[in-house]
Amino acid sequence: MDAALKTARDMVAAERELAADVDELDHTRKSADLAAFVMQDVVDVFADALSSTSKKTKGSKTRTGRR
Repeated sequence: MDAALKTARDMVAAERELAADVDELDHTRKSADLAAFVMQDVVDVFADALSSTSKKTKGSKTRTGRR
């Protein structure tokens, strides 16, 4: 009887540990998703800036005829 009770307690403790690990992994995944979103935004802003600069440079070449 004592062995069965100890086994049940061990199983409950293991289940709690597993639930805590799952929560931690979920938090880590959400943090990684947020970081990826922010980095994509940075990449988009940088790409837009490069595109804008490229358009301005091409426009300058056609107006002045040299550069």
